[in-house]
Amino acid sequence: MWVLGGWAALSIAFGLLALVFFQKFYPDAPKADYPPAQNLATAQQQDLDYFRNYFTLNQAYAPEALAQAKSLHGEALAKAGKYSPAAFTLAIARMVALSDNGHSQVSKRYLSTTNNRIPCRLYRFDDG
Repeated sequence: MWVLGGWAALSIAFGLLALVFFQKFYPDAPKADYPPAQNLATAQQQDLDYFRNYFTLNQAYAPEALAQAKSLHGEALAKAGKYSPAAFTLAIARMVALSDNGHSQVSKRYLSTTNNRIPCRLYRFDDG
């Protein structure tokens, strides 16, 4: 019979705990299964339909903020196809920002490569 030493058993227990933690708090997003979009309106509708999963996956939203984000989502769906690429990305970013969680964000790499901007951030400090 094989017996684990104290450190080995502790390492395995920690590994199992980490696995359960990540499955609970960092679940995988469902697979996107859409046909290729034929136009901008369809592409934006598909993106917004898939983005709806975000509201389930991100548990950081306060109830009021979640309601506001879902309202913005409905407005965005109604305007799908009328957004420029930058405006569409910002519409998604507004919904994400309502979670008021610094870890919830839209990929910055996508923003900078598609919207012709430089990687510069401006911050307002307490002293103005």
